[in-house]
Amino acid sequence: MSGINKAGVADQLVKAVVAVNPPLSLLFEPSSFTTLSAKVLLISGTRDWVVPSVPEAISPMQDTQAAQLGHWLVLVSGADQFSLRSLKGKSVQPCWGR
Repeated sequence: MSGINKAGVADQLVKAVVAVNPPLSLLFEPSSFTTLSAKVLLISGTRDWVVPSVPEAISPMQDTQAAQLGHWLVLVSGADQFSLRSLKGKSVQPCWGR
């Protein structure tokens, strides 16, 4: 089986997936949220110009009603594509999402 064919095979051992700033429109059809057996946690930043949060995270979650299926979106205010770094020793505010 080629690598591209293996990518389409479901794995029942996968229960959840975390994706940070994914370009959803390049990788998946919007309707694929409804067919996933694993739950998805998307993390996106409001200032991401590489993978903008509205077309790549917010709209797909709203359009497919993914939250009703158990999928989550964390939208980090002021974060961009390069914001994922250690915040050790810094005061941070909690993120609330869904």
